[in-house]
Amino acid sequence: PQRWQLGAAIVRLWGSDDGVFWIAHTGASQVFALRRGVATPTLLGDTHTLRGIPIALNPRRSAAALVLEGDEALVHYDASSDRAVRDPLTFPATSAVAYSPSGERLAVTLAGRKVRILADPYEPGREIDLPEDGCGVGFVAEDELAVVGQFGSLIRVDLVLGEAALIQREWTQTRQPTMQILVRPDGQLMLFEPLGLE
Repeated sequence: PQRWQLGAAIVRLWGSDDGVFWIAHTGASQVFALRRGVATPTLLGDTHTLRGIPIALNPRRSAAALVLEGDEALVHYDASSDRAVRDPLTFPATSAVAYSPSGERLAVTLAGRKVRILADPYEPGREIDLPEDGCGVGFVAEDELAVVGQFGSLIRVDLVLGEAALIQREWTQTRQPTMQILVRPDGQLMLFEPLGLE
């Protein structure tokens, strides 16, 4: 078995479907990429928290995208080259990130009621205005997003038109929900609240 020295216990671990790499969030609030057959872990950054971090694993390539709110950065990680690209951004209190079904597009919610769509980590991408800050995001199809708003609204984003429409009004004005979106292969949405350390 392979071992890595991370300097602290792992509190969360995500793995690629192909078993090539893992992303580890440690009790020291650091995030590492771990690659099969490579003894040295790659430090991706610091979360400054033990809360869960928004992360998406690319469904088609050995790659991941994660939001490091403490560093105010979106990190694109490519396991095949062990390269991480940092994109400094401003996030809402609860942010979210998701890949499209093809793995060619990435969506990330930003502060200021926006969602950014990226096709390349080296390009700025395109921003689309939302009716409220997004705290959950998922691709329903290659050109369509579902976003959970900060007060629980359900928002549809058409990437062809570049427009967002409110599908369901908010359900609370008092607290920020931590609901996340999972899109099934048949396009149905599942809303869930992730468990984790607070």
